Amino acid sequence: MIAFFQWWYGVGWTQQWKKIRARMAMWFEVFSIDILLRTLFAPWKQIVTVTHTDQALPDKFRAMVDNIISRLVGFSIRSIVMTIGLFVVCGVTIASVAFAMVWPLLPLLPALLIVFGLGGLLT
Repeated sequence: MIAFFQWWYGVGWTQQWKKIRARMAMWFEVFSIDILLRTLFAPWKQIVTVTHTDQALPDKFRAMVDNIISRLVGFSIRSIVMTIGLFVVCGVTIASVAFAMVWPLLPLLPALLIVFGLGGLLT
């Protein structure tokens, strides 16, 4: 029993704090936040209209507008995904830190539940 409490309040609690960092890194990877930041202004799905030097001016203008629209769509989608990803990372971090803060109290929980359970029966 003593070894359990030594682990719980020593190595176990330290591991919980290390897991917070690992969870944050995992969710950053799931949403590919770093890749989205690098490609924020890239065209959506690499859809690009190519022009040649011998094309007419209206065709070049249309290609430019198509490319601008593709980049705006890419920016919008990537911004939305990054925003959702950052909310998820923040939520997971807050929940993980809350759990790590409650970690020292968890061994007391069974005894407290028994006391409160018996207290409810006695009234």
